[in-house]
Amino acid sequence: MQALGRRDDARDLDAPTVPSAEGLVLRTRLFERLEQAPARALLWVSAAPGTGKTALAATWAESRWHPVEGTAVLWYAVDEADADPLRLFATLGGFLGLPHGFGTDIPPDPTPRAVAEITEAARRWLASAPADRKAGPRLIVFDDVHRAPPEAVTVALLPILAAALRPEDRILCLSRLDPPDPVSGPPPMLLTDLRVAADEYPDFVRDLPGGHALARDLFLACLRRAGGWMPGILAAVTPSLLQAGTAGPGADAAADRQALLATAFLPEGEAADWAELGGAGAPAVLDRLAGAGGLVSRLPGGTLRKHDAFQAALERAAAEELPPPALDRARTIAARHLGRRGETLAAARLLVAAGAGDEALLLVLDQAPVLSRTGRTRELCDAIELFPAEVATRPLPRIWLTYARLPYEPREAQRTLAEIRRSLEPETAPLEYALALSGEARAVLWDAFDYRELRLLIEQIDAALPRLEALPSVARQILMATRCMAILTGWPDHPGAAEARRWIEATLPFLPPTMQLMLGSVLAIHLIWLRGDLAAARPFVARLEGLARQRGPTAMSVMAWYYAALAQAHFDGDDAALLRLADEAVAYAGDRRVSHRLTMVFYVIVQAVAAAGDRAAAETMLQRYAACAQQHWRHTDFIGLHYLRAFVALCAGDTAAAITEAGQSLDYARRYAGPHQIALQSLPLATAHAMAGDEAARPYIGTLREVAAQTGNATFLLHADLAEAFLAAATNGDVTGPWSRVAEAAGRLGCRRIAGMNRPALARLADRALAAGAEAEATRRVIALWDLPPPKGAHELWPFPVEIHALGGFAVEVDGARIAMGTGKAQRKPMELLWCLIAGPAEDWTQEDLADQLWPELEGDRAIPALRSAIYRLRKLIGTRAVRHEDDRIGLAPGQVRTDVARLRAALAAMQDPAADMAARLAAFDLALGLVRGPLLPGIRLPPVAEARDRQRALLAAAGTGLLLAQDPADPAMALRAGRLCAAVPGLRLPPPLAGLVPG
Repeated sequence: MQALGRRDDARDLDAPTVPSAEGLVLRTRLFERLEQAPARALLWVSAAPGTGKTALAATWAESRWHPVEGTAVLWYAVDEADADPLRLFATLGGFLGLPHGFGTDIPPDPTPRAVAEITEAARRWLASAPADRKAGPRLIVFDDVHRAPPEAVTVALLPILAAALRPEDRILCLSRLDPPDPVSGPPPMLLTDLRVAADEYPDFVRDLPGGHALARDLFLACLRRAGGWMPGILAAVTPSLLQAGTAGPGADAAADRQALLATAFLPEGEAADWAELGGAGAPAVLDRLAGAGGLVSRLPGGTLRKHDAFQAALERAAAEELPPPALDRARTIAARHLGRRGETLAAARLLVAAGAGDEALLLVLDQAPVLSRTGRTRELCDAIELFPAEVATRPLPRIWLTYARLPYEPREAQRTLAEIRRSLEPETAPLEYALALSGEARAVLWDAFDYRELRLLIEQIDAALPRLEALPSVARQILMATRCMAILTGWPDHPGAAEARRWIEATLPFLPPTMQLMLGSVLAIHLIWLRGDLAAARPFVARLEGLARQRGPTAMSVMAWYYAALAQAHFDGDDAALLRLADEAVAYAGDRRVSHRLTMVFYVIVQAVAAAGDRAAAETMLQRYAACAQQHWRHTDFIGLHYLRAFVALCAGDTAAAITEAGQSLDYARRYAGPHQIALQSLPLATAHAMAGDEAARPYIGTLREVAAQTGNATFLLHADLAEAFLAAATNGDVTGPWSRVAEAAGRLGCRRIAGMNRPALARLADRALAAGAEAEATRRVIALWDLPPPKGAHELWPFPVEIHALGGFAVEVDGARIAMGTGKAQRKPMELLWCLIAGPAEDWTQEDLADQLWPELEGDRAIPALRSAIYRLRKLIGTRAVRHEDDRIGLAPGQVRTDVARLRAALAAMQDPAADMAARLAAFDLALGLVRGPLLPGIRLPPVAEARDRQRALLAAAGTGLLLAQDPADPAMALRAGRLCAAVPGLRLPPPLAGLVPG
């Protein structure tokens, strides 16, 4: 059985979140109730807190699902953030193998009317799961469902999920509330009474340690005394069972009992450990209990582990029976064992209880850096809070206590650390001073910083470093790492920025995993966003992925890696990776309770979706960004919200809205941010004003160039040149100079997406540059890199992914290289399909008509599957996007494929356009004659091709003759055109006014 947190089983980032079933009673009666439910029914356990809901689900998963080969279990702890179903979709997508990215177009707070549409969309999504992805049955447990509002879409979707899964799968919900009425489908199967019944006596005998000694009369008496509730029964039964277990054969001697009690505070150990605690006879006592079964388990390697209930009972007995010196000794020695194993909190508790508070404090402070950087902040807080207030408020414990709050309350943590730092001197308290100063800067970084504040802290670090000569090397390393992160993230024009990058690159391999992950991710983020150097960032993102997928690093370091990986996927134009990473990040943040840190995830997704041209989906993701930011508004959230609105508007071509929104974000950036943010907010203003032909773009272009010179930001230079090219195009200036710089920079940087990417506008600009004589190969490379759609009447040098020549011959070029279509039987039908698509109607074929043409001998129901197979094979030959099959219509995708036949068809239409002037019509005539190098697909006898060939010949003859008749026969050019027309249409007889123009 695979027990999963919210994670695809192949990409497990966290320890399984299914609670342990060790030591719990397997309640057969309730299991049978759950298993008798109809297939695809939603199982709902509703009961008060502490009545055993979680224990029931955990033991059911362990006992009834574990033995089945290939079983997978997902334990989903619901919280308030699940009012928005995005986290649910992300988690289920990974667990069930569903397409990534579902639900991003669903608003976080949909109207009741929209819920029905959402449930239908969810049904279709759930139905898309591959049938063979997981061989065994799947159990999904939703714990604490009452934390989500009953009216939330997430809760409404639970019955839909249950109904969509396979019959052997189960959905189990644990809640303190009864289920709401389902939107559709049958009501859930409800289980509300978890009280123990008398006939469950065999379960207790089997599962309780020492349960063979449990008399039925004792069980029933405890049952009555506890009112049937499990906790009360166990509290009443366990002492009697443990007493019986320790008084068994060979274990009734007082010496043996004393030896056993001396080991009471160590749950697991080897023979030497037991001997050190309880004397030479203690290992034999533990070994005898392990042989008897129930109370002690024998682990691989000879280690023995006490049952949890047995351990708790021994601790109580030791506290009651051992004299104080022996009790303190037992606690102290056990604590030292636990401390060496890294169980800091358990060890500290024992030392405090033994009166060894100073030793406990040293242990906790010694382990604090490890606990902090491995994300065990809750354990660190609990350990420090063991001490009296006068100890916990000393500088060092207080600093570590504040460090634990950094990811969740950064502003409050910063204020506390600043207060501590101001009370210290670097020379007299170097460690405390350095940690407080480092924590301050990190708090500002986590809070997306006020630039001026961060700058002051960097200056404080620089001033303090010479005064910290006595600082331990590890603490100095932490302070230097913080300084470098602060410079690269918040002060990229700092004179030491290059040195900070070199320090990180040199130090990274020698740092602990969490510091490696955090520092390397920050460097990658700096390279991508603040330098525009995607190629330099790529190795760091790839190298750090293994660390991000381990269980040790802190949540903030893992989230930093996600920000870097998402940015890389965005600029690479890799939407599949972007959606997968976004789903993972959303699910991970929910697992680690840092969903408020998802603003950067939504920040990247908004830009990616907007650049793809989907403004509605981008607006929905903007709502999620705003909802996440509102949990803890920061200066940069306000700037980011208006910047993203400007970005979305710019991608949609709404320059007025882009100027309005970017103006607000720039005003706020000037008050709170640094040069980089000011330039970033100037970017949409420069682009939008330039696209509108407004000279107001000039100052913003200047800002981009100035900051690019200060920080080395290559993307700012690219956007400055791009704005100049847009401005030149809008004002009939020369676009070739700025466009050439754009093409060179774009090819060098290799980014498939850029800020404010309006592909139609960029396509028109690139086409204008081609027409103006810009370097063709560089322009064609940029067009391919940015996947620009060809504008109407694209220049003849415009690069289409697929170029087809069918007049006077047949040739296919894919990405500029001629391909062999093949002549074998396997390629025949795809070839015939392609010929039909080339010669077919401009408005595409219906699939029924096309199937009839290609398979006239088959009935329609049999021809359609054959057609779909031929489409698949043709796409394999010329490209997936080249053949369009939508709404039962089939054709060549106009943005992907250019044919000389389609160009001829457009030229013939232009020749006959009565609204066009004569010069344009004659230019179309010349283009048409230049295209016709022979008949359409010569030698191909397919009826649609033959009919199109005859139709094209007749149309060219009629349109050409009509146009020539409207010209002055004395014009020498008419004779040349008449001769070319006769050559293009063999056998054409010109009417008398034109016949004399062509000799012979």
